[in-house]
Amino acid sequence: MAITLEMYTFDKKLNSTKQPLGSGTTVSAALKDNTSVLSPHFIIKTFDLSWNYIKWGSRYYFVDDIVVISNDHAEYVCRTDVLATFKTVIGNSSQYVTRAASSYDGKIVDMIYPAKADVDYQITNLTQISSAMDTVDGCFILGIKNKYSTAGAAFYALTESEFLTFLAYLYSDLWLDATDISSALQKMLIDPFDYIVSCNWFPISVADIPGTSGSQLWFGYWQATGCTGKKIANSGRIKSFSHSGTLPDHPQLARGSYICRNFRSCSFRCSSGC
Repeated sequence: MAITLEMYTFDKKLNSTKQPLGSGTTVSAALKDNTSVLSPHFIIKTFDLSWNYIKWGSRYYFVDDIVVISNDHAEYVCRTDVLATFKTVIGNSSQYVTRAASSYDGKIVDMIYPAKADVDYQITNLTQISSAMDTVDGCFILGIKNKYSTAGAAFYALTESEFLTFLAYLYSDLWLDATDISSALQKMLIDPFDYIVSCNWFPISVADIPGTSGSQLWFGYWQATGCTGKKIANSGRIKSFSHSGTLPDHPQLARGSYICRNFRSCSFRCSSGC
């Protein structure tokens, strides 16, 4: 089957709809037997190895390979240039382009973009707001089950001295009553520490905690004679302290705002309180 082709030496990008201008070199050719229209093989007499682009009717083709058959015949292995062939249809339609060489939308997450392994870091020295404290300067917060319990426990703030006094009392025989059963049997049946539901130390002074000072400590049904603490108020913030700093720009911020649009104005804030 004899056909007419237009041959070009044409340079274009693979993702372009560009078509060659003007007419190419017109040649007669034959289709190889059992060939495909989308990926045809053309047999051309008196060929030119510089030809790399072909127009056949309304279709455009890339030349993927040239196989020399004889001194004056060559087989051109081709592939349809879809973008050039359907340039008019594409131009008249609305498309959603996910990747382009010259334009982009930084709000679209691009997981194909190659990430660099460069490490970019910034060290920010934070000013310590409160001085270092030890157990003498801080306080112990005890949660004790007793008749003053709220939501299962009453909470008291104790200095180290008050805390040690309370521990000594619990380990003594002062709270035992041997009227009905012996002290030894009471020790086997009752563990005063079952009424201590929590015990934590905080690097803050008892004076900074809202509550009632000089409150008598009770554990279960027993009063700890001579043991006092500050009963913490049910509401009210004890104390808070925070550090803040500015984070550096993401090293690949140019990739798009989806990485972190306002990274340079972001800050972290670490807070804690009782």
